[in-house]
Amino acid sequence: MRAGRTLQDLATELDRRRDAQRDFYGDSRNITLQPIRKMPEEGAAPGSHEAGAVGVRLHMEGITDEEGEGRSFGLQPFAHGQIASHTGMPKKHYDRLMAANPKLLTEEVNFWLRSEPSRRLVRSLDGNVRAFLSDSYRQIDNADLAEAVLPALEGLDARVVSCEVTDKRFYLKAVTERVQGEVAQGDIVQAGIVVSNSEVGAGALQIEEFALRLVCLNGMISQVAQRRTHVGRRSDLGALNNATEYWKDETRRQSDRALFMQIRDSVAAIFDAERFAGRVADYRRAAEDQIPATAAVPVMEAVGQRLQLTEGEQEGVLGHLIAGGDLSRWGVANAVTRFAEDASDYDRATDFERMGGSIIELPRTDWEKLATAS
Repeated sequence: MRAGRTLQDLATELDRRRDAQRDFYGDSRNITLQPIRKMPEEGAAPGSHEAGAVGVRLHMEGITDEEGEGRSFGLQPFAHGQIASHTGMPKKHYDRLMAANPKLLTEEVNFWLRSEPSRRLVRSLDGNVRAFLSDSYRQIDNADLAEAVLPALEGLDARVVSCEVTDKRFYLKAVTERVQGEVAQGDIVQAGIVVSNSEVGAGALQIEEFALRLVCLNGMISQVAQRRTHVGRRSDLGALNNATEYWKDETRRQSDRALFMQIRDSVAAIFDAERFAGRVADYRRAAEDQIPATAAVPVMEAVGQRLQLTEGEQEGVLGHLIAGGDLSRWGVANAVTRFAEDASDYDRATDFERMGGSIIELPRTDWEKLATAS
């Protein structure tokens, strides 16, 4: 399991981001991409400049900076992908233009922003656009979510074992010693929860079941207990050419409070002992689903294809399966979750914890197809 940040570091970063983030609504016809020109080399003659551009920035008319000019922002990678999607440009084409001719990219994007007007929500952090969204996107802030969930976890004697906030998502993973079970002799798992959210449109707010395997500290994510999409009412901007900075109103605060009360109820339900006993029974059945030693490689190739793993990821998971010595469905699932520690980043690590849970939850017919792959 990827450890992530300490809880104190997470709180500090969430508070910092809450203070540094700004949200703006605007008409797409008043939003443009602009090329960033190369700076003259040191020692160049005054007034000289180099041709070409080295990147792009997003410019919003109607939202002014300290000098009274329209606001301009850098762009985070995820926001580039959202702009490409909104304008109907294949991401591969968008990235190719970005690398080869940023000026041409701005012309193509701006054509579509003008031709197909819509109201957009631009979310920024530290002066950079981190999300380019519909104006009906429902903001659920990570800091507010953490403040609602952490007291509920403390009241259930649950401890946070991993937490992180990335450019895409917020994660909080916690377990309790009060609810646990034994898959096999000495193989103990504890009941846990994953609370995750995205402020940038990279997925819904989710409450998921989590289990921590004590012999190796692998984490496995299974069923979703609660899922809240970020869909709300459209912003009241009036005419399309208006642009405004977003401020949370009392209606939204009341809605947040109701949502967080529901989340606290879901948190308590996940730590129900009877519910977790059913999950442990699934693990025990998975431990009985054996695969022949000679089939380990083809089975893992089939698993890799099903989970859409890269070649390197598939080889890594196979290595953990062999090292673990457990050639069962339970062993395969734990080889997948063990690779979370080797994953490229925390987001991908959590993907592997979910993939491990998906192996356990496969219908028997699907598992038998994998287990007999050759």
